[in-house]
Amino acid sequence: MTEASPVTHANPLFGLRKVGSIGIPLPSTDARIVDLVSGKKEVKVGQIGELAVSGPQVMLGYWDDPEASREAFNRESYLLTGDVAQMDTEGYFRIISRKADMWYPDKPGDPAFPRDVEEVLFEIPQVKDAAVVAIANRPIAFIITQQDRPKKSEIIAFCSRRLPPQQVPRNVVFVDEFPRTFIGKILRRELADHFAQSQEERQQRTEDSSQSLSEQI
Repeated sequence: MTEASPVTHANPLFGLRKVGSIGIPLPSTDARIVDLVSGKKEVKVGQIGELAVSGPQVMLGYWDDPEASREAFNRESYLLTGDVAQMDTEGYFRIISRKADMWYPDKPGDPAFPRDVEEVLFEIPQVKDAAVVAIANRPIAFIITQQDRPKKSEIIAFCSRRLPPQQVPRNVVFVDEFPRTFIGKILRRELADHFAQSQEERQQRTEDSSQSLSEQI
C-alpha cells in the first residue's frame, strides 16, 4: 500500500502462520475493522468491514490535495484503506475484496463481492480465468476460456444453480486477456469501460439499422 510505505501487516516469521491471511499488524501499527458505510464504528470480531490502519509508516496526507486527505482518514486519524477485510479471534486479518469492487444487490442489504461469483465460475472446466465487475449494481462476468468455449447461457445456468439470484451474472463477455497493472492486478474499471463502450456501439448499430430500414420504406 503506497499510503503506508508500503507494509502494515505480516505473518510472523516464528509463530502461527495462516494461509490466506495478511497476518497481524507490524510493531507500532494498529489496525481495526470499521463499518463499510461511515468508516467510524469498529465492528465486532469476525464481521466484515473496511480495514483501517494507524502507525508511523502511514502517510500524513496527499500532496496538495486536502479534500482527498480528509476523505482518506476517519475522525480518529486512521487511514481508510479501501480494503474490505475481516479479523479473526487471534488478531489475524484477511482481505476479502476492494470496497470499490463490491455492490449491494438489495438496498439496504448485505454487500456482494466479485470473488464469490468468480469462485463458482472457476468450477467450470472451460473457464481459464474470470473477473466479475458490478455495472449498474449488476454483476457482469468477463471470461477467458480454454479452446472449448461454452455458451453464455450455459455459464449463467451453472451460476444459477450455485449462487443466490442476485449474484448470478446478468451477462457474460468473452475476452482474450485482462487489462492488468504492472504487478498483475486486474483493472476492473477498464473492463467496465470496455463493456459500456461495446453497449454503446451495439446501440448505435441498432439505431443506424433502424434508420436505414426506415429510409428504405
